[in-house]
Amino acid sequence: MRITQLKNFIPLLLFPIFFELFGQKDIEFEDSIMVAGHYKLALVYLNGDGVERDYQQAFKWFTQAAKLGHPESQYNLGWMYSSGAGGVQNFSLAAKWYAKAAEQGITVAQFNLGRAYHNGEGLTQDFEQAARWYTIAADKGHAMAQNNLGMLYHSGKGVPVDYLKSIKWYNHAAQQGLADAQNNLAIMFAFGKGVPQDYVKAYAWVIVAKTNGVKNETFMEYLSTKIPSDQISSAQTLAGKLLVGQKRENKDFK
Repeated sequence: MRITQLKNFIPLLLFPIFFELFGQKDIEFEDSIMVAGHYKLALVYLNGDGVERDYQQAFKWFTQAAKLGHPESQYNLGWMYSSGAGGVQNFSLAAKWYAKAAEQGITVAQFNLGRAYHNGEGLTQDFEQAARWYTIAADKGHAMAQNNLGMLYHSGKGVPVDYLKSIKWYNHAAQQGLADAQNNLAIMFAFGKGVPQDYVKAYAWVIVAKTNGVKNETFMEYLSTKIPSDQISSAQTLAGKLLVGQKRENKDFK
């Protein structure tokens, strides 16, 4: 009688073990499929892919996936809170979701979290935290993070003033075609910060930055009074080479 009872009881004893080995994996697999479905549905509504664009529906499905730990959804939800797309603008919640995505390695979320700390948008302004997150994103090649990190080293906010590091990060971003970084690099050459003063290189980078959309006419006029007239053609030639190199760098980067 005892043996029979024990035999009947053994499956009950082993059930948690089988569930741990197999059942939990099935649940996790089903959850991952569900989360991926939420995310893809959110993208469909966000982009209007085959349906009418609907930010509120995108917001709904990003929220569902974000709460289940999906990092790309967490970033997108942060963006929607930041921009107000979906009908609710809340910078504190934007920073919250950027932080969750940043901790999971989403580069653009790391940049946006750094910028939130930089500007005090949705959380207390903290230049050291801004520098920390910019550095993480910059090391992974994010051009805007590189430029903003260069600005922090330039101004000494959150990090010690270091013109060499400022030049380094401006240059990385400039080579990727970021116009603001190209203009910042021109400033460094114009005033000899971290590099020998060089009006030819400064003027060349100003041309490149203007070509890429920066409105820097006043700065260009200032440089035109500093650079010898016979060197302007050299600066223009250098600008052309920089533009070609920039395009090559962008192609490689993508």
